Amino acid sequence: MTEQQKPGKIFEAMAAIMRDIKAVGKNGRNESVGRGYNFRSIDDVTNEIHGHLAKHGVFFTPEVVAQERGTGQTKKGDPVYTANLTVKYTFYAAEDGSFVTVQTVGEAADTQDKASNKAMSAALKYALVQLFCIPTSDMAEGDNDSPMDGITNPAPVKKAVTLEYLNNLKAQIQAQCKTPADALNKLVEFNFTIGDEAKALVNSFFEAEKVQA
Repeated sequence: MTEQQKPGKIFEAMAAIMRDIKAVGKNGRNESVGRGYNFRSIDDVTNEIHGHLAKHGVFFTPEVVAQERGTGQTKKGDPVYTANLTVKYTFYAAEDGSFVTVQTVGEAADTQDKASNKAMSAALKYALVQLFCIPTSDMAEGDNDSPMDGITNPAPVKKAVTLEYLNNLKAQIQAQCKTPADALNKLVEFNFTIGDEAKALVNSFFEAEKVQA
């Protein structure tokens, strides 16, 4: 979410950055969960946007406005530390000091002392992606990536649904589907193939209602 604080050059600069910025692909790979999934790394996002910010005279400052910490255990019994941070980023135009604020949430876990670092990176990545509407390199497949948004002509090529994608759709699935079976059928309608881990994840979205597909 953004908040207009003061009219000025920041808005013109932001629009110019959006015109210049290129797509950032999901070149990162996480193999630690199920079959793994691809993602846009914070390094790829910041490497792409840094030059555009500098070119148009925009910089930002972070502020952690809320934080929650927790502890747990891995399956092996090792300690794991979690961090949930709400971070406000203020983007300034160097020319006149006008600014826009963006507030995002970052969540992370780590077995050492890096949970907060990871949470900050996650918050920054999504602040930049959402504020500047940074596209992915596979935007041509956007219809395949939005099965809950009323698409009427799904692509005929089947595509395996990822755990990351399902987690991003969790709120929509819970709002639009009454049972896990409804959600799975909807995904199938839009030519997704669904593995056992994906089915288990969808089931978990409805655990409060004690419903299983």
